Amino acid sequence: MYIPDNTNALPLHTNPAVRATNDMSLFYWFVAIIGGLIAITLTYVSYRKYKGEQKKREKDKEQNS
Repeated sequence: MYIPDNTNALPLHTNPAVRATNDMSLFYWFVAIIGGLIAITLTYVSYRKYKGEQKKREKDKEQNS
């Protein structure tokens, strides 16, 4: 039976402070990615609304002339 040699494996951090820092780092990345996606979506929707209102104003202006 083959048992893999784990001498080259990275050590698991037994220090709770180091483990908490690594866990929080992952959480911050997650928050940044989700927040960025929300910001991009809101920017896109706002731009589309602005362009739509601009087009509507042009159309109304042509009809009133």
